[in-house]
Amino acid sequence: PVQRAGLKLAAAFAMQSSQSRVLVVCCDMPLVAAAGVGDLRANEALIPLYGDGASAVVIGSTLRSSESALYEYLAGRSEILPNTDDLESFTCSKEGVEISFSADIPRRICHKIPDFVDNLSMAAFGQHIPFDQMLWPVHPTALPYISMFEEACALDPDLSTMASRECLRKFGNMYGASLFFVLDDL
Repeated sequence: PVQRAGLKLAAAFAMQSSQSRVLVVCCDMPLVAAAGVGDLRANEALIPLYGDGASAVVIGSTLRSSESALYEYLAGRSEILPNTDDLESFTCSKEGVEISFSADIPRRICHKIPDFVDNLSMAAFGQHIPFDQMLWPVHPTALPYISMFEEACALDPDLSTMASRECLRKFGNMYGASLFFVLDDL
């Protein structure tokens, strides 16, 4: 949601003038949150899952002759699922940020994914786009989450979500910065 909000706001600013360019920078340091001020060795299990990272994109509304677009922002959508507030928690303390995710997240949300994506394709293109004809920049939260998208939408992991898997393998989950890494790999 943070990336979408940033992109949506940047697009709104860029639309004010065809010559405007807006730089969107995303920087996250999950290892600091995971380790806090304590000993990193205490969190050895977390270190391979998370990585610090930064990424940036430039948003404009009209291409200049010297520019080429990689992507076009057509539509964005967020949805809050009822009765899911118990699935994750973030607690700040002097040792850092304590993050807790329920193993039940994939099961509780996977049935919503196909309709969500279908509604988004209708908003962007005015028609249903078959899932196997879409690019899938899935946030590389963790392998079970990527697999959840593949399963829910009958996607081929070697084609549809390889960029997400590769980002997770190379860099870990860099929170917000991860999605721009996946887009760059697509």
